[in-house]
Amino acid sequence: MQLVEEDHMPAEKRSLAGTVVAVTGASAGIGAAAARLLGEAGANVVLGARRTERLDALVEEIGADRALAVSLEVRDPEQNRAFVQAAVDRFGRIDSIVANAGIGMYGGIEDSSDDDLTRMIEVNFSGTVWSVRAAVPHFRRQGDGGDVVIVSSVAGLRGGADEAVYAGTKFAQVGLAGSLDRELREDGIRVSAICPAGVETEFAIGAGRTEGDPALAAYLRPEDVAFQIVTALEQPRRLRTTLWAQWSMGQGS
Repeated sequence: MQLVEEDHMPAEKRSLAGTVVAVTGASAGIGAAAARLLGEAGANVVLGARRTERLDALVEEIGADRALAVSLEVRDPEQNRAFVQAAVDRFGRIDSIVANAGIGMYGGIEDSSDDDLTRMIEVNFSGTVWSVRAAVPHFRRQGDGGDVVIVSSVAGLRGGADEAVYAGTKFAQVGLAGSLDRELREDGIRVSAICPAGVETEFAIGAGRTEGDPALAAYLRPEDVAFQIVTALEQPRRLRTTLWAQWSMGQGS
Protein backbone atom coordinates (compact mmCIF):
# COMPACT_ATOMS: atom_id res chain seq x y z
CA MET A 1 0.00 0.00 0.00
CA GLN A 2 1.36 3.39 -0.97
CA LEU A 3 0.86 6.13 1.60
CA VAL A 4 0.04 9.51 0.15
CA GLU A 5 1.06 12.46 2.24
CA GLU A 6 -1.71 15.01 2.27
CA ASP A 7 -1.12 18.73 2.33
CA HIS A 8 -2.29 20.36 5.52
CA MET A 9 -3.04 24.01 5.91
CA PRO A 10 -1.53 25.41 9.13
CA ALA A 11 -3.86 27.18 11.50
CA GLU A 12 -4.20 30.84 10.67
CA LYS A 13 -2.51 33.01 13.25
CA ARG A 14 -2.17 36.77 13.61
CA SER A 15 1.38 37.90 14.30
CA LEU A 16 1.89 40.04 17.40
CA ALA A 17 5.33 41.21 16.24
CA GLY A 18 5.53 44.98 16.58
CA THR A 19 2.10 45.33 18.19
CA VAL A 20 1.78 47.30 21.42
CA VAL A 21 0.16 45.57 24.38
CA ALA A 22 -0.44 47.23 27.75
CA VAL A 23 -0.77 44.91 30.76
CA THR A 24 -2.03 45.97 34.18
CA GLY A 25 -1.03 44.07 37.30
CA ALA A 26 2.17 43.11 35.49
CA SER A 27 4.52 42.87 38.46
CA ALA A 28 3.78 39.22 39.32
CA GLY A 29 1.74 36.14 38.56
CA ILE A 30 -0.41 36.11 35.45
CA GLY A 31 0.55 39.64 34.42
CA ALA A 32 4.28 38.98 34.52
CA ALA A 33 3.87 35.64 32.71
CA ALA A 34 1.76 37.31 30.03
CA ALA A 35 4.36 40.05 29.58
CA ARG A 36 7.09 37.47 29.05
CA LEU A 37 5.05 35.44 26.57
CA LEU A 38 4.00 38.56 24.69
CA GLY A 39 7.63 39.61 24.51
CA GLU A 40 8.54 36.20 23.11
CA ALA A 41 5.82 36.70 20.48
CA GLY A 42 7.50 39.93 19.39
CA ALA A 43 5.10 42.42 20.96
CA ASN A 44 6.11 45.69 22.57
CA VAL A 45 4.81 45.53 26.13
CA VAL A 46 3.86 48.33 28.51
CA LEU A 47 3.78 47.12 32.09
CA GLY A 48 1.68 48.75 34.78
CA ALA A 49 1.70 48.06 38.54
CA ARG A 50 2.52 49.71 41.84
CA ARG A 51 5.64 47.63 42.54
CA THR A 52 7.86 49.34 40.01
CA GLU A 53 11.05 47.60 41.12
CA ARG A 54 9.55 44.33 39.88
CA LEU A 55 8.53 45.99 36.64
CA ASP A 56 12.04 47.31 36.11
CA ALA A 57 13.44 43.79 36.47
CA LEU A 58 10.91 42.51 33.95
CA VAL A 59 11.82 45.26 31.48
CA GLU A 60 15.46 44.25 31.77
CA GLU A 61 14.49 40.63 31.13
CA ILE A 62 12.35 41.38 28.05
CA GLY A 63 14.59 44.15 26.73
CA ALA A 64 14.35 47.90 27.24
CA ASP A 65 13.84 48.44 23.51
CA ARG A 66 10.53 46.56 23.63
CA ALA A 67 9.27 47.02 27.18
CA LEU A 68 8.27 49.99 29.31
CA ALA A 69 7.47 50.11 33.04
CA VAL A 70 4.85 52.56 34.29
CA SER A 71 3.78 53.09 37.89
CA LEU A 72 0.04 52.46 38.02
CA GLU A 73 -2.67 52.49 40.67
CA VAL A 74 -5.59 51.03 38.71
CA ARG A 75 -8.18 52.54 41.04
CA ASP A 76 -7.26 56.01 39.73
CA PRO A 77 -8.84 56.93 36.36
CA GLU A 78 -6.20 59.56 35.62
CA GLN A 79 -3.33 57.15 36.23
CA ASN A 80 -4.93 54.73 33.78
CA ARG A 81 -5.12 57.45 31.14
CA ALA A 82 -1.47 58.32 31.78
CA PHE A 83 -0.55 54.62 31.54
CA VAL A 84 -2.14 54.25 28.11
CA GLN A 85 -0.73 57.58 26.94
CA ALA A 86 2.74 56.41 27.98
CA ALA A 87 2.33 53.45 25.62
CA VAL A 88 1.33 55.73 22.76
CA ASP A 89 4.13 58.20 23.49
CA ARG A 90 6.76 55.45 23.56
CA PHE A 91 5.60 53.17 20.74
CA GLY A 92 3.32 55.40 18.66
CA ARG A 93 0.08 53.51 19.24
CA ILE A 94 -1.66 50.91 21.40
CA ASP A 95 -3.14 47.70 19.98
CA SER A 96 -4.30 45.79 23.05
CA ILE A 97 -5.08 46.33 26.71
CA VAL A 98 -4.91 43.39 29.13
CA ALA A 99 -6.87 44.33 32.26
CA ASN A 100 -5.29 41.86 34.63
CA ALA A 101 -4.85 43.71 37.94
CA GLY A 102 -6.78 42.05 40.72
CA ILE A 103 -6.71 40.96 44.35
CA GLY A 104 -8.58 38.25 46.22
CA MET A 105 -9.56 37.31 49.71
CA TYR A 106 -11.60 34.39 50.91
CA GLY A 107 -14.07 34.00 53.74
CA GLY A 108 -17.67 34.75 54.63
CA ILE A 109 -19.48 38.05 54.10
CA GLU A 110 -18.58 39.18 57.64
CA ASP A 111 -14.97 38.05 57.71
CA SER A 112 -13.13 41.00 56.13
CA SER A 113 -12.97 44.65 57.07
CA ASP A 114 -14.91 47.33 55.22
CA ASP A 115 -11.66 48.82 53.94
CA ASP A 116 -10.36 45.49 52.62
CA LEU A 117 -13.59 44.71 50.79
CA THR A 118 -13.75 48.22 49.34
CA ARG A 119 -10.20 47.90 48.06
CA MET A 120 -10.93 44.54 46.43
CA ILE A 121 -14.10 45.84 44.76
CA GLU A 122 -12.31 48.93 43.47
CA VAL A 123 -9.21 47.12 42.20
CA ASN A 124 -11.05 44.25 40.57
CA PHE A 125 -13.97 46.07 38.99
CA SER A 126 -13.37 49.81 38.97
CA GLY A 127 -9.76 49.25 37.97
CA THR A 128 -10.92 47.18 35.00
CA VAL A 129 -13.38 49.87 33.93
CA TRP A 130 -10.78 52.64 34.11
CA SER A 131 -8.16 50.63 32.20
CA VAL A 132 -10.54 49.79 29.37
CA ARG A 133 -12.03 53.28 29.30
CA ALA A 134 -8.53 54.73 28.91
CA ALA A 135 -7.66 52.51 25.93
CA VAL A 136 -10.85 52.51 23.86
CA PRO A 137 -10.61 56.14 22.61
CA HIS A 138 -7.16 55.37 21.20
CA PHE A 139 -8.43 52.23 19.44
CA ARG A 140 -11.25 54.24 17.91
CA ARG A 141 -8.99 57.08 16.76
CA GLN A 142 -6.52 54.64 15.21
CA GLY A 143 -9.38 53.18 13.20
CA ASP A 144 -8.03 49.65 12.74
CA GLY A 145 -9.57 47.87 15.72
CA GLY A 146 -7.99 46.70 18.92
CA ASP A 147 -8.24 44.12 21.67
CA VAL A 148 -9.56 44.29 25.21
CA VAL A 149 -8.68 41.26 27.34
CA ILE A 150 -10.23 41.15 30.79
CA VAL A 151 -8.72 38.59 33.17
CA SER A 152 -11.67 37.48 35.27
CA SER A 153 -12.18 34.06 36.92
CA VAL A 154 -14.39 30.99 36.92
CA ALA A 155 -15.68 32.59 40.14
CA GLY A 156 -17.41 35.02 37.78
CA LEU A 157 -19.41 32.10 36.40
CA ARG A 158 -20.19 30.24 39.62
CA GLY A 159 -18.91 31.62 42.90
CA GLY A 160 -18.04 29.41 45.85
CA ALA A 161 -19.39 29.68 49.38
CA ASP A 162 -16.18 31.27 50.68
CA GLU A 163 -15.80 34.01 48.08
CA ALA A 164 -19.08 35.90 47.67
CA VAL A 165 -17.69 39.43 47.38
CA TYR A 166 -14.72 38.34 45.27
CA ALA A 167 -17.08 36.38 43.00
CA GLY A 168 -19.28 39.44 42.73
CA THR A 169 -16.39 41.46 41.34
CA LYS A 170 -15.65 38.69 38.84
CA PHE A 171 -19.28 38.41 37.77
CA ALA A 172 -19.13 42.17 37.21
CA GLN A 173 -16.07 41.76 34.96
CA VAL A 174 -17.80 39.05 32.90
CA GLY A 175 -20.88 41.23 32.53
CA LEU A 176 -18.75 44.21 31.55
CA ALA A 177 -16.91 42.14 28.93
CA GLY A 178 -20.11 40.83 27.38
CA SER A 179 -21.67 44.27 27.13
CA LEU A 180 -18.46 45.81 25.78
CA ASP A 181 -18.30 43.10 23.12
CA ARG A 182 -21.73 44.13 21.89
CA GLU A 183 -20.81 47.82 22.06
CA LEU A 184 -17.37 47.71 20.45
CA ARG A 185 -17.58 44.95 17.84
CA GLU A 186 -18.75 47.34 15.13
CA ASP A 187 -15.57 49.37 15.72
CA GLY A 188 -13.47 46.27 15.08
CA ILE A 189 -12.55 46.04 18.77
CA ARG A 190 -12.59 42.54 20.21
CA VAL A 191 -13.37 41.90 23.88
CA SER A 192 -12.31 38.66 25.57
CA ALA A 193 -13.05 37.56 29.13
CA ILE A 194 -10.44 35.07 30.32
CA CYS A 195 -11.78 32.98 33.22
CA PRO A 196 -9.19 30.72 34.83
CA ALA A 197 -9.74 28.58 37.90
CA GLY A 198 -7.26 28.93 40.77
CA VAL A 199 -3.71 29.79 39.73
CA GLU A 200 -0.57 29.03 41.72
CA THR A 201 0.62 32.57 42.41
CA GLU A 202 0.98 34.87 45.42
CA PHE A 203 -2.66 35.87 44.84
CA ALA A 204 -4.67 35.74 48.10
CA ILE A 205 -1.72 34.42 50.11
CA GLY A 206 -2.52 35.40 53.67
CA ALA A 207 -6.13 36.15 52.72
CA GLY A 208 -7.50 32.64 52.47
CA ARG A 209 -4.55 30.84 50.90
CA THR A 210 -1.38 29.66 52.66
CA GLU A 211 2.04 29.88 51.05
CA GLY A 212 3.48 26.42 50.45
CA ASP A 213 0.10 24.68 50.68
CA PRO A 214 0.53 21.36 48.77
CA ALA A 215 -2.97 21.81 47.30
CA LEU A 216 -1.67 24.69 45.17
CA ALA A 217 0.37 22.20 43.13
CA ALA A 218 -2.86 21.08 41.42
CA TYR A 219 -3.70 24.62 40.35
CA LEU A 220 -3.09 26.25 36.99
CA ARG A 221 0.27 27.91 36.38
CA PRO A 222 0.53 31.61 35.47
CA GLU A 223 1.92 30.51 32.10
CA ASP A 224 -1.31 28.61 31.40
CA VAL A 225 -3.34 31.80 31.64
CA ALA A 226 -0.70 33.76 29.73
CA PHE A 227 -1.19 31.20 26.94
CA GLN A 228 -4.91 32.01 26.92
CA ILE A 229 -4.21 35.73 26.66
CA VAL A 230 -1.71 35.40 23.82
CA THR A 231 -3.87 32.89 21.94
CA ALA A 232 -6.88 35.23 22.10
CA LEU A 233 -4.76 38.06 20.69
CA GLU A 234 -3.23 35.86 17.97
CA GLN A 235 -6.59 34.93 16.48
CA PRO A 236 -7.08 36.32 12.98
CA ARG A 237 -9.13 39.50 12.99
CA ARG A 238 -12.16 37.69 11.53
CA LEU A 239 -12.51 35.78 14.83
CA ARG A 240 -13.10 36.69 18.44
CA THR A 241 -13.32 34.71 21.69
CA THR A 242 -15.74 36.38 24.06
CA LEU A 243 -15.32 34.04 27.03
CA TRP A 244 -12.75 31.33 27.78
CA ALA A 245 -12.85 29.28 31.00
CA GLN A 246 -9.94 27.06 32.00
CA TRP A 247 -9.22 24.51 34.72
CA SER A 248 -6.28 22.23 35.35
CA MET A 249 -6.94 18.50 35.23
CA GLY A 250 -6.52 18.44 39.00
CA GLN A 251 -9.30 20.96 39.65
CA GLY A 252 -13.01 20.29 39.83
CA SER A 253 -15.42 22.53 38.00
